[in-house]
Amino acid sequence: MAQLQILLFAVLIIGVAVLLQVWCTSRARHMVETWAKSNGFRLQDCRYCWIRRGPFFWNSSKSQMVYYVTVRTPEGKPRKGWVRCGSYWGGIFVEKVEVRWEDELI
Repeated sequence: MAQLQILLFAVLIIGVAVLLQVWCTSRARHMVETWAKSNGFRLQDCRYCWIRRGPFFWNSSKSQMVYYVTVRTPEGKPRKGWVRCGSYWGGIFVEKVEVRWEDELI
């Protein structure tokens, strides 16, 4: 009986962890889409950066999510860059989006 309780507890913890990860990913993606739309960009590609975080590599926390995006400006010009969602301490619970464009990093 005790083993069954431990197993059920482990399944519950894993389930909660999976749901939290799905929610975090969904929220961060929504933040990127909202940022793009509010700036007049059309989002063409959006890839989550798990290891390679571009200019945000050294100054991001694990609770922030970084995406490499390709957008089209209102003038039709393509732009590429990194978008970081959330704050250092609050993670994606804080509605904050920062962008670093590839062409401005030189």
